Amino acid sequence: MILALAGQPNVGKSSVFNTLTGMQQHVGNWPGKTVEKKEGLFTLSDGRRISLIDLPGTYSLTSNTIEEIITRDFILQTRPDAIINVVDTSNLERNLYLTTELLDLGRPVVMILNMMDLADQKGYSIDAPALSEALGLPVITAVASRKNGLNELYSSLDNLIAASDKHRGNFCFSPPVEQVIANIGERLQHYSFEGHPVRWLAIKLLEDDAQIKGLVAATVSESDLAALQAEISQHFPGGPSSLAEERYRWINSVLDAAVRREGLGKISASDRVDLVLTSRWLGVPILLAVLAGVFLLIFKLSPPLQELIGGLFSWLSHLIQVYLGPVLPNWLVRLLTDGVLAGVGTAMSFVPLILITFTLFGLLEDVGYFARAAFVMDRWLGPLGLPGKAFISLLMGYGCNVPAIMAARTAENERDRLLTILVTPLTICSARQVVAVALIGAFFRPKFAPWVMLGLYLVGFALICLVSFVLKNMVLKAERNPFFIELPMYRLPNLTNIITYAWHKTRGYLQRAATYIAAVSALLWVLSYFPGGSIDHSIIGTIGHWIEPVGRPFGFDWRLLVALLSGFAAKETTLATLGVLYHANESSIGAVLTSSIPFASGLSFFVFSMFYIPCLVTVLTIRQESGSRKWTAFALAYTLLLAALLSLIVYHLALALS
Repeated sequence: MILALAGQPNVGKSSVFNTLTGMQQHVGNWPGKTVEKKEGLFTLSDGRRISLIDLPGTYSLTSNTIEEIITRDFILQTRPDAIINVVDTSNLERNLYLTTELLDLGRPVVMILNMMDLADQKGYSIDAPALSEALGLPVITAVASRKNGLNELYSSLDNLIAASDKHRGNFCFSPPVEQVIANIGERLQHYSFEGHPVRWLAIKLLEDDAQIKGLVAATVSESDLAALQAEISQHFPGGPSSLAEERYRWINSVLDAAVRREGLGKISASDRVDLVLTSRWLGVPILLAVLAGVFLLIFKLSPPLQELIGGLFSWLSHLIQVYLGPVLPNWLVRLLTDGVLAGVGTAMSFVPLILITFTLFGLLEDVGYFARAAFVMDRWLGPLGLPGKAFISLLMGYGCNVPAIMAARTAENERDRLLTILVTPLTICSARQVVAVALIGAFFRPKFAPWVMLGLYLVGFALICLVSFVLKNMVLKAERNPFFIELPMYRLPNLTNIITYAWHKTRGYLQRAATYIAAVSALLWVLSYFPGGSIDHSIIGTIGHWIEPVGRPFGFDWRLLVALLSGFAAKETTLATLGVLYHANESSIGAVLTSSIPFASGLSFFVFSMFYIPCLVTVLTIRQESGSRKWTAFALAYTLLLAALLSLIVYHLALALS
């Protein structure tokens, strides 16, 4: 049995999904799409297993964005047994617009009035039974973040499934509009539209939906197409906006029957906080202070856990040497210890750093601060050509560039989307952060480490601004669009949501460490050992010495160049490569790098590795999202040249000062 979870962004769908499914979740991508797909399982009171699909958050079901198309196509093609519509009770008028569109699709719907606590804070008094009667749907009041109301949800699902022909809602348009819909439906009912309801097709034609217009034009005869166009032009002169007015008229009648608005006009506590956090003069300093606090916590909390994991892998390496050393050939023991375990151990030792980073970022997102950060940064990004929404993509880029580039599709136009895609690789993703932490620890004193990390992020942001400004004025010229963003009310963080978010993100890194990085580390060790038994006389040593002249202007020896080449496949492998080439394990790599690499060369390598060409998966994502080999090649070329220029300046400046 399949249920679909639908709702607008920031309504608490994740809380409902996580509470219902627990850890029985799978996260992937929709077939043929780069939008995240979340599936989970749970069991009803009678023992029936339910598959729950968390549909992308969307404000409507028109064909403007890929999220809207995925949501409506899934409901139309899969025909779930029911839709759980999660709404933000403190913003009912806006949220019920999507509800009316879900009812157009003809599937049973049960509504969760989530965030009842926020509605109370805003002065709304909700009569749930009256609302249920007005909507013609089961309505459950809930505060999903606290798991309140979910018992009622279970019983409602039982009743909903037992009476699957009911709960289709009371929504309808005015009689004149319904007559036009019926007339169009009569023309369409003689054709096959891949299971799409005729009434829904008629509504979408009136809404001037581009995808449906194309489907109908390709299906009906020329005479019927002309008749349809005549029907719409003669009897529906108001256009798509009049349908939106009809929906809101019905929504307001429902609200009048079930909602009392008390204390309106008062400034809420959330608004008072926003007067400070989003102010013109204090917003940016507060944002910088928040980010500095995040980095300080990361550097304070991570090292003890990293040392613990490093000690574990050192112990495993010792066991292999003691118990397998007398049995296996020496080269095979060294492959396991100096190759696989050293590489994987170095990567795994940074799991706490990634977990803490995503936990803190998840906390900021869950309380509602990220939306404020985007609003604050729009004043700075706008003149440079980037919309404020791009800042959300850029923040995601600090976790991973791949989903950040995918998130650029929320931009208002193609120019903004392409610009966001091109500058996102300049953000310091978590994989590069792993490399940065190791290099900062090797070349800077501990008390300076958080400030160097913050400086790195500020330099990255400055480069984003510079590149955006240049592209806006020289390549991607266009007028700036007005910026709109929803600022959700501040709320207490949901620990389950944050842990689930951080775990899913960290799990991807763990999988790479256990598979790809292990394979790369083993391969690098083999290439650095054979055929001569030493690095200088190995395959990789020969290649490295051959390309070494390229790195001399930057202070790089051949080992640093090889590390940069391996980092193109995945940035985390840079450290594994350094560990293999410098004979260092996860606990000694910092000291080994300090003693083996001059400060100027280390600083130059640090800068170059942070900003040169993005990893292979990111490059493939740029190609997919931009749809252009030209722009993909441009992203590779400009990041490489920019990193080379910065590294060259830093190296020679460090030499001069030293």
